[in-house]
Amino acid sequence: MAELKDEFKLNVARSFGRAAQTYDRVAELQRKIGRALMGRLPPLFPGAVVLDLGAGTGFFARQLAAMSDGGQVIALDIAEPMLRQAMSGFSGNHLVADAEAIPLRSESVDLVFSNMCIQWCRSPERLFAEVRRILKPGGRVIFSTFGPRTLEELRRAWAASDDYDHVIDFSSADEIERALVSAGLIWSEKASWLECCPYPDVLALMRELKALGARNASGHRSRAMTGKGRLAAMIEAYPRAKNTPEEEAILATFEVLGGQLRCSGAGFD
Repeated sequence: MAELKDEFKLNVARSFGRAAQTYDRVAELQRKIGRALMGRLPPLFPGAVVLDLGAGTGFFARQLAAMSDGGQVIALDIAEPMLRQAMSGFSGNHLVADAEAIPLRSESVDLVFSNMCIQWCRSPERLFAEVRRILKPGGRVIFSTFGPRTLEELRRAWAASDDYDHVIDFSSADEIERALVSAGLIWSEKASWLECCPYPDVLALMRELKALGARNASGHRSRAMTGKGRLAAMIEAYPRAKNTPEEEAILATFEVLGGQLRCSGAGFD
């Protein structure tokens, strides 16, 4: 992969690289969402070329390969340690690359599968332009991403503590659609829902986010260690769950956006 010079992307690659050994132990929600995507897959015809964009440790790349009938599955991720994990039990191709600069030739891919990757891209416009470029006529995209309500409780709690960004900005459905339409894609099947996940306390939520590699890569994040006072203020401001068991003291909201995209021409139609 070409050297990353964008600070945001460097931070994303480093965070997920550090989380390569812990990701699979805590990625329950990501797996649930990915399985919902798998249920939306169009039939894979013999010889289809499939790109798992943001493949991580290869959990779904391996499933896609098992479904493939003599086709090719390519696992792409920005974090090389993640792809080293993916190599276990997966014989397809691996690409350490930026999703906004995909090193594949134009019109070479039949299906792009992307689970929980888009939110880590700098520019949805560049991302979807690249996806459209590599798709064959009639190609499909099955994707999921987090929407702006994701971690809204944590965002508000931190706002009561300081003025730094502690949660990245997630694109809305309207922003995503504008970006993909400008790239020549159509959001033909839409899906959106909320997942409210319970945690025993705020620190448990933060430990899980760290283990996933989902750290804040914003340029306006604090560069210093968070002081005990600010952390305590944030924890105090975080809303407590009502009428739940003691071991589920808080809830974290995750807004899921996704579905199927298509472009014009022949292919899966």
